[in-house]
Amino acid sequence: RIGSHGQLIACGDGDSACLDRWERERETQYTHVYIRVPPEKGARYPALVPALLNDPAYALIYAQDGAMIFRRLALPPAPSVIPETTP
Repeated sequence: RIGSHGQLIACGDGDSACLDRWERERETQYTHVYIRVPPEKGARYPALVPALLNDPAYALIYAQDGAMIFRRLALPPAPSVIPETTP
């Protein structure tokens, strides 16, 4: 689980495709993305911030107090499990 967390943190320098890969690899789904942002004026935001701001699949729902929270607008379909049949 710790390794998974580290991979997710690394998505801060990526885009929504990084989050999608993380989700597929863990066979899980997420609904919100929390990003800690520097409170200093003129500080550099993580690359994920402009990526999500420009991605129509996400909506910014909170931006204060050194944090931004994005809501994912559409979840991909959950993987279906098809039982194997024997002939």
